[in-house]
Amino acid sequence: MLAIPVEWQGQNAAVKPRPLLFTRHSKKISFSMLTTLHFAIYFFRHLWIFAMTHYLVHVHSGPDLVNKATLGLLVACTAVAEGHEVEIFLAADGTHLLNCKAAGEVVGQGTGDLFDHLAKLKEAGTCMHVSGMSAKARGYDESLLDGYNAKFAMPTVLLERSAAADVVLCY
Repeated sequence: MLAIPVEWQGQNAAVKPRPLLFTRHSKKISFSMLTTLHFAIYFFRHLWIFAMTHYLVHVHSGPDLVNKATLGLLVACTAVAEGHEVEIFLAADGTHLLNCKAAGEVVGQGTGDLFDHLAKLKEAGTCMHVSGMSAKARGYDESLLDGYNAKFAMPTVLLERSAAADVVLCY
């Protein structure tokens, strides 16, 4: 019940102010309607944001920075597993990561095994761009890309893919 100010009491005591959810021409909005509307807005807003996310994971850390390198690929694997569109760009010392040939070679602290991450990304067919200049400077050739959905790329590709992605993560 609404409190009626003292100046409204008396001859106009029957006239009470209307609550904010009422107007002369509208119907009452119930709490359950507001709750349902709020849930629908929340649900679809988050569904729209997360269902269509395109990630570019740029890894420039090599096996010497074990945790950064494995974390970058762990995040990429997680995004792929959740159904997001993921691209990976390996540059600088990150090009060494594709040279991991056995489990246990590069294992992060709480970030997993690099070999396992690469196997998951290979199985999912994740698109990988590898800096051609970085790979060449480190003595790699086309055989580095064998088995991966990967190709050598120039810095212009990194810029293009970064601009096209919704989220860019760098490790």
